[in-house]
Amino acid sequence: MALEFPQSLWAATAVPFGPSPVLERPLEADVTVIGAGFTGLRCALSLAEAGSKVVVLDAGDVGWGASGRNGGQVNPMLPFNGPDDLRRLVGPVAAERLAEVSLGSADALFNLILRHDLKCDPRQKGWLRVDHCDKAGRASRGNVEGWNREGADFQVVIGDDLQRLTGSKAYKTGVLAPRGGAVQPLSLAREVARVAKAHGAQIYGGSGVTRLEQAEGGWVAHTAKGRVNSEWVVVATNGYSDDLLPDVSRSILPLVSVQVATEPLAGDGVSAILPRGHTVSDTRRVIMYGRREPDNRMVFGGHGSVGKDGQMSGHAAVIKDAVRVFRNSRA
Repeated sequence: MALEFPQSLWAATAVPFGPSPVLERPLEADVTVIGAGFTGLRCALSLAEAGSKVVVLDAGDVGWGASGRNGGQVNPMLPFNGPDDLRRLVGPVAAERLAEVSLGSADALFNLILRHDLKCDPRQKGWLRVDHCDKAGRASRGNVEGWNREGADFQVVIGDDLQRLTGSKAYKTGVLAPRGGAVQPLSLAREVARVAKAHGAQIYGGSGVTRLEQAEGGWVAHTAKGRVNSEWVVVATNGYSDDLLPDVSRSILPLVSVQVATEPLAGDGVSAILPRGHTVSDTRRVIMYGRREPDNRMVFGGHGSVGKDGQMSGHAAVIKDAVRVFRNSRA
């Protein structure tokens, strides 16, 4: 697997982080974490802080996958179901846990960033979820009532108020989640890795796990040139899951997101777009999402695809959608 990033704003602006070494020897650990994205790295950090000996293995490197290439939005809500629907789907106990984790996710992340002084351009200025049609708006408003009973503090925003907050006339209604925000995602991954290493975690790149086998007292994770013996294994491969655990890979439907960014924009007009620093996304299942960076660079993303040659496409459609959303702004 090539470790180079495609052309990427995040790769061009992220905090420096040298390549992780390849595992070329046997190791002993308490826990092996497979995957150096957000989930694996935060797991490794928490375990290392608690005194466990942790080894992280990745076929690429820290943040190489979706964790280092996403839109960088921090959105504290389960978007497609309200709490009543959630209870019907998964039962009251799981629904309560999912609601607690989801609604508290932004505060948890920004508190982690503050506690460890992570250099990832964090801004907790709120997230606007705008309704792409009247039906979606009715569903959103119903879900807001339910989530607010759970302590969410969401706010319905309509008409001129929404236009002022977004800088767009494309939407009539939306929901403001005040605890949401934005980060530089690749910097976040690298900074969590830095702190995890400072607490003793070992991180190896170019070291995909080719085989897992049970052994006395735990597990052995084999790579091309080494292995790790540990009592526990955490598989945090998400959309990059392969047949290492077939049941995991069969449970995942990967989607491709593409993103475009402008150069920093000059002039007063751009200040009308997302003037209070909110991020924005819409209620389509294949969403659009956008933000204005502190340097007045606009970043906008949506659905894309990857061809057989490995090249990403869909950028032209994303640009067209950005024009649709912001064509009537003063920028």
